[in-house]
Amino acid sequence: MLGEGGVAPNQGLARLFGALSQYEPGPDLRQDLQHLAQVRHRLDLLMAEMAGALASSQIWEEEGYVSPIQWLREEANLPTGVACQHVGVGLSLDLMPGSVEALERGEIGFGHLALMADAASFYKDGRFKEAPFLEKARQQKREPVSQDLRHARHAQDPTGFAEAERQAHEDRYLKLSPQEDGALVLRWQVVRTKGERWKAIPPLPPRWYSDPDPPPD
Repeated sequence: MLGEGGVAPNQGLARLFGALSQYEPGPDLRQDLQHLAQVRHRLDLLMAEMAGALASSQIWEEEGYVSPIQWLREEANLPTGVACQHVGVGLSLDLMPGSVEALERGEIGFGHLALMADAASFYKDGRFKEAPFLEKARQQKREPVSQDLRHARHAQDPTGFAEAERQAHEDRYLKLSPQEDGALVLRWQVVRTKGERWKAIPPLPPRWYSDPDPPPD
């Protein structure tokens, strides 16, 4: 199996690809799905470690990308959200050693690590306390734990939490600008609660027409 540009994977990855190609589900699909999910979480953790190393290097910049997230999107075919998660977790692993061990034991999933890395990004050095976040992650599934982690972050640092919420509110905007020819230019900005913010999206090329012009497809 060749990678992009015809480059063969290293021996370890080649063995992994070979094992996946030979895998056949057993009679108990539930157990197999649980085990495959654990494998996926471990692979995501490994990718996060490498994504963090990539972000800390200048490789992506030397290759002409504006961020390591763009590099992962273009070179690794990852959606933006997934690339953000991997970079965020990779850069926060030293703040979550217990959570990494919990993932390796199958107690939590990679999504929990991503949520905790997101929470940790709001704290100054040494102020993030992993234990209450990890306990919440162990107790609940991924969706409910997102709100509980917000509560835990507020309990640890109410002032910082309030400031982050205020800043996030100020940084979001939606603006409609009328033009002389009757068109409306739409500008907006979406801010991620992670280390790197999305840039403001430029004006959209399609125009919004008023009667009697038909609307665009």
